[in-house]
Order: sequence, then structure tokens, then C-alpha cells
Amino acid sequence: MVKRRLTNNTNEQTIKQQPIENEPIVLPRSDMRRVIVRIVGATSLIINANGEKTKNKILDSMNKNKEPKEKRLPRTPEQEYKNAMYTLPGQEGTFIKCISFKRACVNACRLVGDITMVLANTVFHVLGDFTKIEGEPRMHSDMARNSNGGMDLRFRPEYPEWATTLTIEYNSNIYSLEKILHLLQKAGEHIGVGEKSPHQNGDNHGLFKIVEVMEIR
Repeated sequence: MVKRRLTNNTNEQTIKQQPIENEPIVLPRSDMRRVIVRIVGATSLIINANGEKTKNKILDSMNKNKEPKEKRLPRTPEQEYKNAMYTLPGQEGTFIKCISFKRACVNACRLVGDITMVLANTVFHVLGDFTKIEGEPRMHSDMARNSNGGMDLRFRPEYPEWATTLTIEYNSNIYSLEKILHLLQKAGEHIGVGEKSPHQNGDNHGLFKIVEVMEIR
């Protein structure tokens, strides 16, 4: 590899060549690791997937080739209860969004103090869109206020006893596994996931604890 330098010599342009050492570019190595974390519920978990279903209805309404609207059927507690569950095509059981645990960890940064919320959003990830809820749901009913100010009943699935498994990927060069687990621990003790969690409205649902950790790479 050579560098060409253009110089003037008696009104004529000549090219002088100077060799350059071919030094390799060395990038810092990111030590990306994965760990499987088993958690169990410390308090009951309440799920509400109706927000996701509402979003899908809005997307359908934006379709130019949409079909005529179906006649709105009367509300039934059983149907509203089932609609509030996350289910996946071709898979049995019900699920919870993995991002719920990531958000809980980010909010727990206020309790830990040695990591900012911005940094927590980037140094580790809870992999996957959904993780299966291990546990049997029951119907939970609660009073809620409508947009017009009136009161109404809401029906949601509640899991009195529940567990799930998370796969977490993190960069150990930036933040250690011990610190990430500490963040997850505080999220389970004080923030929670799902409806009526401490972070959402000050209630105590959706709290959890870590029971097993297995490093996979």
C-alpha cells in the first residue's frame, strides 16, 4: 500500500511514492453472554392484553380493503376475561411480554443508584417477545372508570401462583451479571409486572423473586 504525494517540479507534476505500514485495525471485543433466569411470583399476577388487541383493531381499520364492521356484541365477563390473555397461534397456554421485565428493571434503576435508566436500556436485553406463564388463571374483577367518567367492571386473568423463565443477554465488559441480577431482584421486590403492580398504581400485584440462574455462554 502506498501514499501518493503530488509536488511541483519545474512546472511539471511528478508523483513521489512513500510506503505506509499496513497496521491492522483492532476493535475492542464485546463479551456478550447469556443467562437463563427462573423466577416465581411473590404475589399474584394480573394480565391485560386488551391494549394489544385494540392496537390490532386500529391497524385493521386502516386497511383500505377492510371488511364491513361486525355488529358489536354484548359484553360478557367470560369473553372479556379470555380476551385479556396473551395467546400465541399453535402454542398452548398463556404468555406475558418479555419487555415487561426489562421495563421493570429499568424502573428499578432509581432504587439501585449505580446505573442510569438510559444505560440499563442498552447493556442487557430480555430476549424474545413472549415468555410462557406457568400457572392456572382465575377471573379477577375490579372497578374501573370509563373515559366518560362512569364506573364499570373489568375482568382480567389473575394467576395466584405463577412462574416463568427469562433469557437475558448482556455485555459483561460494561455491566456484570451480579449487578444485572441485583437490578432484576429489586424489580421483583418493588416494581412488579402486569396490571395493578406497585409501579403502575401502587398496588402489590406482579411481584416476583429469582430462584435459579444458569449461565449458558
